[in-house]
Amino acid sequence: RFLQSRLESKPGGADAATHISISDESTEAAYKELYEEKMNPFAAFHKRERLQRYSELTPPEKLMLSFSSFFLSNRHARIFLFGYMVCLHLLVSGSMYSVTHRTRC
Repeated sequence: RFLQSRLESKPGGADAATHISISDESTEAAYKELYEEKMNPFAAFHKRERLQRYSELTPPEKLMLSFSSFFLSNRHARIFLFGYMVCLHLLVSGSMYSVTHRTRC
């Protein structure tokens, strides 16, 4: 803000002030968010609790958690999983239909 006021007071510095203020605002917003996140005791408590609960999981549970978080966070993985499930259902249904409608006695 100090630099903004100094650049605006100089002649011909308005363009530079606009350019600097835009980059300063985005940088300031990013660091403000990081600072507030770091200073928030609830976020720190939540993070500690989450790490503690994760460390208490068994290896199969950790594996399932990582797979589920991957599939829930990735759009293409969800589409692939949906298609895979549909194909499996069609395969099982077709096999069951084929087995039940055979004409051999």
